[in-house]
Amino acid sequence: MFPELPTRFPDPIGDRTIDIVVVGESSAEGVPFDKWLSVGKVAAWGLEQAMPGRAVRLEGVALAGDTLEGQHQKLASLAHKPDLFIIYCGHNEFSSRLWWSRDLGHYWVDQVPSRWDAFVTRLEHASAVCGMISERADACRIALPPPTKTGRGVVDVPLYMPVEYDFLLKDFHERIESLVKYAESVGAVPVLIAPPGNDASYEPNRSFLPSAVEKPDRERFELEVLGARKAERGDRAAAIARYRAMIARYPTFAECHFRLARLLEQEAAWDEAYEEYKTARDLDGYPNRCLTAFQDAYRETAKRHGCLLIDGQALFHAVGRHGLLDDHLFQDAMHPSLLGHLILSQAVLDGLKARGALGWPRNAPAVVIDPARCLEHFGFKPDQWVGLCKWTSGFYSLMALARFDSDERLRKEVRYKNARLKLEAGAAAETLGLANIGTPGALPRIPPELVR
Repeated sequence: MFPELPTRFPDPIGDRTIDIVVVGESSAEGVPFDKWLSVGKVAAWGLEQAMPGRAVRLEGVALAGDTLEGQHQKLASLAHKPDLFIIYCGHNEFSSRLWWSRDLGHYWVDQVPSRWDAFVTRLEHASAVCGMISERADACRIALPPPTKTGRGVVDVPLYMPVEYDFLLKDFHERIESLVKYAESVGAVPVLIAPPGNDASYEPNRSFLPSAVEKPDRERFELEVLGARKAERGDRAAAIARYRAMIARYPTFAECHFRLARLLEQEAAWDEAYEEYKTARDLDGYPNRCLTAFQDAYRETAKRHGCLLIDGQALFHAVGRHGLLDDHLFQDAMHPSLLGHLILSQAVLDGLKARGALGWPRNAPAVVIDPARCLEHFGFKPDQWVGLCKWTSGFYSLMALARFDSDERLRKEVRYKNARLKLEAGAAAETLGLANIGTPGALPRIPPELVR
């Protein structure tokens, strides 16, 4: 049962204030730039420029670490009738509910039942009541975190069970639909932002094989993966062939797709690399980036209702370096870089103007975001890149624990630590050679067909 949301508000009749509500988690909140700006804040600033005679008020519901379910419940306390209703949520549907060290008994072929387990299984088959009690007990066990284990394996286990994935996806679809219907019912303009993730510069956390693969086969496959990684340094073509062969046998193993994508990127096979990176993200056994199936909830709902969709994946693919979603557009795994935040904000403004939404005057010029002017407006100073380097370094230090091979994440931790030291010594952010540190130049042109 979804919460009942308010339909009556204290706003005076004829009120011309544009009230913006932003539903989402940390990315919607603007993290790690949230002290200064976010998509909602920049969109509000742009609307003030486009319609100088009207006040704009932002009611930020978005909260770091939240899920769409949590955001849905928070909307019960809305203070004003929304005119613009932005939904930008989806990275936390698994990671905020399931403890990162959770280890399921995924490989059922290794689970030899005890005599008691075998007896209980026979009893459950014989009695519907006993079966129901067992289901309730299993539901309780799902919520309990497992013992923490040190280090992950090349061949790992997923954080979630298939039934949990299906439940969360169905709930997500239904909530997007419900929220759009609510926005329409109170006369608000719904804007859906399908969250993109850092596909190319962030490795999958966990990779796993089908549950029927026995332990000796898993151990042999692990050696194959490690062997292919060594081959990358000497014979790229041979490594590509090995990864393709392993994917043909086990197409759900995320690490192979990611390593293949890296090699294809080196071969300038941009389109195929993009698809492999995306597949690796979708097969991650510990998802802390929004998966394609959850992005599809936005696409399908927008199509049904004809509302404005900012498809973050398609947008970043269109404007990204060689079409890849990487560190140029992200600060870490899922939070956009300054450039990424401003591109999403520009897309929202372009889409609202194209539709003449909120009374946008037809003859009013387009609002074009200038990054330097934007930072000045929101009070972001050059020395504040020091804190951004510290934040990014801390992220990679923390997430090094979530993967079997932490080398790349630890290297990034050190890289941002060193960048912070250089900034403190007086270096300019733009001289550090880091894709996501420093004020970007002019924003890339956003294809009009992506914001209608």
